[in-house]
Amino acid sequence: MPESGLHIAIEKAADDALLLDRLPTEIQRLIYVNLLKADLVREPPDEYLLRSYRFQTAILSVSRRIHAVAHPILYQENHFVVMSGNYAGDMVESLMGNRVAIISAEPATVARFNRHVARIHIHYPFETDQNNCPKPNEVRHSFIVLHSELPGVVQLLKTMDAMMKGATAAYRIKFRIEKRGSMADLPAEKLVLEPFRQLSSAYLSVKVFGADSAYTQDLLHDMCCIPPVDNPYL
Repeated sequence: MPESGLHIAIEKAADDALLLDRLPTEIQRLIYVNLLKADLVREPPDEYLLRSYRFQTAILSVSRRIHAVAHPILYQENHFVVMSGNYAGDMVESLMGNRVAIISAEPATVARFNRHVARIHIHYPFETDQNNCPKPNEVRHSFIVLHSELPGVVQLLKTMDAMMKGATAAYRIKFRIEKRGSMADLPAEKLVLEPFRQLSSAYLSVKVFGADSAYTQDLLHDMCCIPPVDNPYL
């Protein structure tokens, strides 16, 4: 872009920021919700009937004041889940084939992301190293999804289980619920766990970090098929 054009673009961005700053906070919030809430930024189905999300996160860079108001909305309105697994196949591709929209599967992005309400690891015990030894800690893929996409994840797991002819303990799903003070959101975490009630309790384990026993029991109260397990691999 020529220098004159860049100067005009910078001035326009500054004017837009000034205009937004002049609006009442309630109106600003409505604007930012429409730009950052998953239900409102979902794209039409593509040729594979997959509906992706287009979060308008550029708004966060307009000004510090706008960032201060809009940034919390991104995480108040959306519940993100970090998922990982040791499955040798391309889990991300399989999920997208089942119309599960992935927010990001970029390793660097997933590694530094820390605004999730839960971390879920899918461990397949039959995955082994070159010496035929199990590798429980291995992560072959990791990605970020919204909690609303988890029913699609569960459906894929059920399909894979059927293909394995219901092999006992074909996989283990390990939940790590991490509490971060003001980010505590019990209803959100129950929403994360809810889709997995369709699976056998033999496949599931839960570990809660940073919460007292009362919180943990409340979280699991309605999820009685998911016993808390002290799991060293989480």
